[in-house]
Amino acid sequence: MSDNTPHDQQDTQPIWGDLNDSAESAPINETKIVGVITCVVAGLAALITLLLFTFRPSAWRPVLIMLGIAAAVFLLGLRLFRGSLAEAEARAEARLLIPIEPTKRTAKGLTPGEKLFRETHMHPIVQVPWFGAFGLVTLMLIRWPTLQAMLAVWLIVGVAVLIRIGWWWQLRDAFTNTRLFVVKGLIGRSFGMMAYRKMTDETFTVPWHSVILAKLRVIDVPYGTFILESAGQDQAFHKVRWVPCAEILYRYIMGQVLPDDQSSES
Repeated sequence: MSDNTPHDQQDTQPIWGDLNDSAESAPINETKIVGVITCVVAGLAALITLLLFTFRPSAWRPVLIMLGIAAAVFLLGLRLFRGSLAEAEARAEARLLIPIEPTKRTAKGLTPGEKLFRETHMHPIVQVPWFGAFGLVTLMLIRWPTLQAMLAVWLIVGVAVLIRIGWWWQLRDAFTNTRLFVVKGLIGRSFGMMAYRKMTDETFTVPWHSVILAKLRVIDVPYGTFILESAGQDQAFHKVRWVPCAEILYRYIMGQVLPDDQSSES
């Protein structure tokens, strides 16, 4: 790894953790444009419906119907934009072949001669509950704008969401040729790591909601959890959750690591 790499500029470059949005890297065509327009129209319709509901709570039945229609149209737009799940998985596997450079944050945890395979964030889907809570409080503030307590709650939730986004952005999962390590910390920095040679078992799970969201094309490729086991009592971490493209990444890492292990044993 060269020391002349401009690390200060690398944090602005997309890393493999954004692979769940890999549809954006495909050439734009008419179908994708129609999908984007469809999603925007459905989103605006849902927003207008929710705003009307805040002023007329008694009209909840037509609101539910309109929200259901908007959700169905939004899912249709996502399917047009993202394409099929098989196409998304093929794009994800192709991007694994593209060499990457570590970001400045991750580079500080690499040892001399260590090769970085992949670096990723947790899947952005983890932010949905926080944005949902902020949106709900915002609608309540619009409905009752004179309540000072509601404004205070809105500010507290908004600050919490910003802190959560910052924590998510600073957390990095790095897969190298010798180990897996996690970088945490919003202001400071802490490392947790496990060497491949110390692992007695490594598996991954893909939750049912990940599969459903991928089939509905809400996300590009299913996310999952890596479960790590070692013979020692003390472990820096046991599970790596919300890994984008977990199954594809697992096959790639095992394909890179197992040949080295087998050659060292022979």
